[in-house]
Amino acid sequence: MTLTKNNINMDTFNREEEWRPVKGYEGLYEVSSFGRVKSLERWVKGPHGEDRLKKSRIFKKHNCANGYTVVCLYKNGVGKDKKVHRLVAEAFLENPNGWPQINHKDEVRDNNHVSNLEYCSAKYNLEYNNGQKRRGNSNRGKKRSAEICQKFSEAQKLYHQLNPNARWEHAERVKEFNRRDRSAIEKRSRKRMIPIVQLAKDGTYIRSWDSCTTAAKELNLSISNLNSCCRGNVMTAYGYVWKYKSDYEKEQGQ
Repeated sequence: MTLTKNNINMDTFNREEEWRPVKGYEGLYEVSSFGRVKSLERWVKGPHGEDRLKKSRIFKKHNCANGYTVVCLYKNGVGKDKKVHRLVAEAFLENPNGWPQINHKDEVRDNNHVSNLEYCSAKYNLEYNNGQKRRGNSNRGKKRSAEICQKFSEAQKLYHQLNPNARWEHAERVKEFNRRDRSAIEKRSRKRMIPIVQLAKDGTYIRSWDSCTTAAKELNLSISNLNSCCRGNVMTAYGYVWKYKSDYEKEQGQ
């Protein structure tokens, strides 16, 4: 048996690609020793109940966010995402010890060749190939983060002891900011307001309004209908003629 530095069995690697049924999806899909998955040619029901032949195809490679290759397999109209390395292991590798996890020997998560996979325990998978060292670095980072958080909390407590009114002052600043924000919004809204006039069908002046929105809210009418009448798309709305005040004044020669 020929091994590389990553413990990959080159004798197995150099074999021709072998296809076997996917466990639980026999007759529907097959997985290869190279880590490829294909659907089998079969007759299926079309959208209108007709029988049509679905040709065999090999799935394109798709990696999820964590680096593992996944495929979506359908059975009885229900689709499920399956990790390809587990499909390969279930089809080609024996698991006499009942190990729950599958290890990539070269630590490349999308290399799903059967020679690169092995069943293992969770502890072995975690510690494999300098895993202990990586975990130690991760823990040191967490300790530093905890220390920084503790120092920040202590500094915050000290600040509030020296400045007992800090929370009240901050709350007042937030209120003032909200007041300014509301004032700016109202100011922008007033700029967008276009005055309109309400007329009887015979052209008799009834009253003026700050905008279509103001009239619609007070009279419980539709803003869009008033706008349509002001633009000239319709002659009347709700038994009245509505016009923009500038247009009305031009008509009156003011």
